[in-house]
This record gives sequence, C-alpha cells and structure tokens, in this order.
Amino acid sequence: MSASTARLARSLLLVCALTLVAAACGEGGGASGGQEAATAGGPDTTAASEASTTTAPPTTIVTTLEAPNTTAAEPACVEELPEWFLDDATIEEFCDAIELIRVEQEQRLPNATFDVAEGMIVTSDDAVFSLVNPVAKTLAAEPGQEAAAIAEHFDALGDIAAQADDVADASRLRVLLYANDYVGAADIEPLWTEVAPGLHAAIVVDSPEAVRIAVQADLDTLGLSFDEAYDLALAQTLALDAQLELIPPGFGIFVGADPDAAFFQTSFVLDTDTAFPTPSSLGHIAILPSRGTLVVVNLDEVDTTSVGLVDLIVGLSAEAHGEFAAGPNSITPNLLWWDGESFDIIEVTDNSVVFPEGLRGPLGLS
Repeated sequence: MSASTARLARSLLLVCALTLVAAACGEGGGASGGQEAATAGGPDTTAASEASTTTAPPTTIVTTLEAPNTTAAEPACVEELPEWFLDDATIEEFCDAIELIRVEQEQRLPNATFDVAEGMIVTSDDAVFSLVNPVAKTLAAEPGQEAAAIAEHFDALGDIAAQADDVADASRLRVLLYANDYVGAADIEPLWTEVAPGLHAAIVVDSPEAVRIAVQADLDTLGLSFDEAYDLALAQTLALDAQLELIPPGFGIFVGADPDAAFFQTSFVLDTDTAFPTPSSLGHIAILPSRGTLVVVNLDEVDTTSVGLVDLIVGLSAEAHGEFAAGPNSITPNLLWWDGESFDIIEVTDNSVVFPEGLRGPLGLS
C-alpha cells in the first residue's frame, strides 16, 4: 500500500469512527480508526544479579562477601517529561533516548546546542532541528536497534553545514508549518509568519538530503526580501501534486501523489480557497498533527447539536493527539478553526473544550 493510500485509509477510518458521520460508512459501519503510538522502551538498564554456585570439597565452606553498592544513581536528564513530548514513555526511557541522540549529535554536530527543555538542536548557523522525531524513532525502534535508528535519522539530515551554505536557486524554497516552540529558540526572524496561536509558517530550503529552515543569509544570497521569498516559496509549495478528496458529509483529506508532495501537504491549509472549497457559516476545522496528515471539516455539513459536536471534537482531538505523539514529523495536536478570514485554536483538555469567541455565539454557547 502506498503512503498516500495508507493515509487515506487511516482518515477514512477516522470518519467512520465518528458517530455523526456513520451514514457515510453505511448502515452500522462504525469501524474505529486512529493511529496507535508505537512505543518501545529504551535499553534495559536493570541488570539481574545471578549468583553462581560452585561445588566445593565436603570439608570446605566457601563464603563470598560482596561490598554494598554505594554508587549513587545518576540523576535523570529531566525531573518531568517536557511539554513537547506527548508519548507515554517513562522518564527513564525518555532519558535513555535523549542520551543516545546526544551522543550522535556530539559526533555529527559538535558545535550545536542541545536543548532538551525546548526539544530542539540549534546549529551554530541557526539551523533548527526538532528532537520530537529522533526521540519517537528511538522509542519505536526494535530493542538493540536504537542507535541505528538515530544514525539513520542524522544521515537523512545530510551535511548540515554544507546545506546552510548551499542555496543553488530560489526554486528550492518551500513553506512548512511549525509549532512556535520549535522555531522560537532560533534567532532567524522574520523568516516565518504566524498562522494561528502557537503555529508558524516558515520559509524552508528543500535540499536534496533534508529540509531546513531558511536563514537571512539565504535570502541575501538570492537577493529576495522576506515577502518576495515567502510568496515564491508558498507558490512553489502549492504547485506540488497534493489534492483534496472530499468525503461526505463535510469531511476532506489531502493526499500527496508523491513523497515530496506528501511531506509538504499540510502547508495546503494556507491555500484556504483549496482547503475549504465549500462555504460555511460556522467555519471549518482542520487538524494537521504531522506532515502526512491534513483533515478538514465543514461545520455546516456535520451534526453540531451538543452530542454531535462533542463526538466530532473528541474524535478529531484523539486522532490529532495520537498521531502527533506517534510522530515522526509532528506539527501540532491542536484543532484549527478557520472563520473565513483567519485561524484560531479550539483548545481541548481532558476535562473541557474551549471554543474561540467567534464560534461560541453561532453554536449557541454561553
């Protein structure tokens, strides 16, 4: 099954799982969807002590005295799991993964800043790489294969220093979406623009080996202003072969026809005429938990009674949080609301849903 077909199947399962669109899947068709986060523990650091027995002569008693282990355990890398990490691993498993990644980073990028609290690696030339993906890949790796998974991840990044100095032409500029805490530590303003609270659209360079956030030196080399570079990068991104497939009633998913388009397809939410082709007095909801998933919903075409709305929000939020936690290439677990002019956030917690002010009135909420 191709990657795009797999994404389509997963999203179809999500639609079927929501009771408000059960009719779209046939009578009684309530297949439960959603992606399960793959979690695998890090190296087992608990060694079982096995006593060896020796057969001694009958008249000899052999007694072995072992000194107590007074070596203090090393403190964990964090006191609590950081906000950017949404997997269900323990602190010990998380820190095992972080230590393996740090070792690889020190070999590959010795001058980079390794920031566990913010979840990123920042190179000396301000290129920024998230820790979300390598941690997810490490935890999902088969036992004994964690180091190989990290090495493969860094191999995919290519020669970072060479990439930073290599902007062959403006045709390599693209636009990608990033959470604020991903780009916030890099001093590269104003090479991104805010899309919604907590979410930025950044100009990136699509190098043969990896994609990196563009820096001012790139635009200086190309002789472009920020506005010129952003408009060009967005136009080139939207020219990729990713298309919206509508799933009545009210749902749509974007499907990239090739890996290049699939990686950038969440950026198509910025082309609001394409992402939200049908008018809606209540607006549209979009989820983009990772690079490969963009699901949109027209609120005028689904059940927005109190029960139907709860089913919709809970289903979408579960899908978004699950795929965001599973990774790789995570973006945001939040639900975006498009009111026809701008984006806002629908905040979902364990106990409540907080709707934007502009949506509360039309839904009859106090």
